[in-house]
Amino acid sequence: MNRKKRIRVNMLYGVLFAMLIGIGGCANSEKAEEEQADLEPAAVSAKEDMQKEETRQEVRQPIHVKKTDTSQAISELENQAVFTDKVSYEEKEVRLFVLPADKEKIQMVAADEGSAFGQPGDQRYEGELLFYLADAAGEEAYLQDTDSTSYLLNLSNDPFTVQKVGSQSILQIAEIVQSNGRELSLFVLDQGLLHAVSVDEEQVLYASTDKVKVVEDRYLQTYQYFNGEPLGWQFQTYEWHPDEKNFP
Repeated sequence: MNRKKRIRVNMLYGVLFAMLIGIGGCANSEKAEEEQADLEPAAVSAKEDMQKEETRQEVRQPIHVKKTDTSQAISELENQAVFTDKVSYEEKEVRLFVLPADKEKIQMVAADEGSAFGQPGDQRYEGELLFYLADAAGEEAYLQDTDSTSYLLNLSNDPFTVQKVGSQSILQIAEIVQSNGRELSLFVLDQGLLHAVSVDEEQVLYASTDKVKVVEDRYLQTYQYFNGEPLGWQFQTYEWHPDEKNFP
């Protein structure tokens, strides 16, 4: 093969090689574009999922109750609570749930154990209580930080009562201490949290009735029987001070 033919052959090989490189480069470019196209929907989907989760978290934020470290789904609390009711403060309505801290301590009064603390067949509970608050339309309730007090309650005798004093709901818990004696614990809501109420600087109100009487939307009235002096029934009236959240 003479020199001119070798040059033409070499040029032909060069052109073919360049075409192969060009084709390979186009293929790689198209593959990269396809991979990028596959990644973009995944990235968009991940971003949308994050936005949805942020939206759900915003929705879950309580409005009228304060969020605490411990929460529980209302659907679960409804099956565990021994008492639930709607309570209000400052024209805001929320839901209250009361649970036994240890449900295994709920016992039935036996046939030979009837007394002032319960009749045969009654459900009696001795132990601490857990209090949860939730928005009226919320899905989660939040555990309240109340004193770890042990109660002796006859659950069959409706020991829990909610009454209104002005625009304020008051939760009352009646604990049996003797045949004609009760210790009444009172709680109110303030700034989205449940607080114990003192009466004459005492944490419990002593009475001979399971429920206090609300008078003129401003006073609480109870009665108590005294065996000593003065002998007989004594009525006691306490004025509600909404700013101080107590009955001084």
